[in-house]
Amino acid sequence: MSATVFPQYAKTTSPEVAKTHSLNQDALDAFRKKAKELTDKYGGTGYLSGCTFDATQYLSGIISETEPASGRWKRFGSRENYWRPWRNNPAAMVMRCVRYEPERLPGAISSAWQFDRATGGSHVFNYISFALDGVIYTGCSAAGDEHDENNLCDWESTWTEITAGEFKRALATYNERQQES
Repeated sequence: MSATVFPQYAKTTSPEVAKTHSLNQDALDAFRKKAKELTDKYGGTGYLSGCTFDATQYLSGIISETEPASGRWKRFGSRENYWRPWRNNPAAMVMRCVRYEPERLPGAISSAWQFDRATGGSHVFNYISFALDGVIYTGCSAAGDEHDENNLCDWESTWTEITAGEFKRALATYNERQQES
């Protein structure tokens, strides 16, 4: 098989992909739990996370109406209640260690590059994935025909391209089930 552009939406029942997806979900749950623990420790009501081009998430700050009491903190972002510790605050080192680094799903890409002819810029899109009724779905919001060679892979042996409608229906069902549980 030759390398081709990974589709915008795809699904698979591959056991290898299901295992990797499950491990990623466990790692994401652990990230969220640790972020919540630190938020509670520093008196916050929520946390903020950032995302890198390879889909790694990291704890970037906490949400609190008042400045956290532990060490020095500074406001950041567009809201008055977003707080980030100064570099010399021990909380900064602790927060830098709270990360979620997903494994790449077998046969898939984790992010896609797209050139924007209108602005002359480029965009990086991260894929999301979820499991529903034994099927792993993946998709991203990238669209267009300009692709970087890093978007090429041998995906057809593992994945099946699906329509946006099928992906969106599966995602809606997944979200409904998450709210019920």
